[in-house]
Parts: sequence; structure tokens; C-alpha cells
Amino acid sequence: MKKEPTWREARHRCRLSPEELAMAQELGLDPRALIRSIPPVSGKKERWKDPPGVRIRKLYEKKKKKEEEKDHEGKQTE
Repeated sequence: MKKEPTWREARHRCRLSPEELAMAQELGLDPRALIRSIPPVSGKKERWKDPPGVRIRKLYEKKKKKEEEKDHEGKQTE
């Protein structure tokens, strides 16, 4: 039986800052998914993949932007 990766391992292997780790947890990401999304070292394959930390920041910003738009729309209808 394989040991499930933990957030600690994901932080280490993906080189995430504490802030990026908190963002990933708030987004509901799985540590296994983060570890799988690490781009290959060679850089020749899958050049489109951002490093996990960059991807987390983009997803978090997108989520916050959506929430702000939703809040803004709600205030306009009142």
C-alpha cells in the first residue's frame, strides 16, 4: 500500500512558499495533483506547463476575480 503524499511533501517537491501552499489548500487542490503537475526537468516536453507555484497563483487570482465580480453584481442589483 502506497503512502499518500501529504501537503508537507507537496510543498517540498513543488518548492511552494507557505503563501502558495495556503492558496492551494483554499482552492481545494489535492497534494497528489500538485506533485503530478511538476513539469519535466528537461523542459523539452510539456513546455506549456507552468511550475505548480505559478499555476496556483494564477488559479487563485482567477478565483478572487470571479468572487469580486459576483460581489459587485450583487451590490448593483440592490
